[in-house]
Amino acid sequence: MKHRTTLLAILIFSLFLGAGYSPAEEEHPGGHPGIALVEKDAVKKAIEEYIEKDTELKGGYFLLWDDKEKQTLRLEFSRFHEKVRYIEDEGAYFVCTDFISLDNRRLIDVDFWLKPTEDGSLEVTAIKIHKVNNRPRFIYEKDRIRPLEQP
Repeated sequence: MKHRTTLLAILIFSLFLGAGYSPAEEEHPGGHPGIALVEKDAVKKAIEEYIEKDTELKGGYFLLWDDKEKQTLRLEFSRFHEKVRYIEDEGAYFVCTDFISLDNRRLIDVDFWLKPTEDGSLEVTAIKIHKVNNRPRFIYEKDRIRPLEQP
């Protein structure tokens, strides 16, 4: 209950003061989806905890299936991108991160989606590889993913 009250207070404060509202970055073709409505640090902390727990469970690596290359990537977390977004249609938060592939030192841009749970915490609901070595696999158009044709 305490988490729900805190989350509600942050949401109201954010709405009144406009915290988290900013134009979409042009970091990715098509921009980022949505706008964040809660404190971005809370969203990033939830992802950080998810990565730490997953890494611990999987022998010290963040393992992610690459459905395009049909292989499991062994990744090491590098950094969060600055912006946190809220996708209103999905009721989800969205954050980009960078990882380094431990097998071939490629830069892997991974997008995380999170949704609030009944207890007020944030749960990772989807993870998708957005870019490999800065080459996008998809773009966002009006909060929706559009795959790119790659040669």
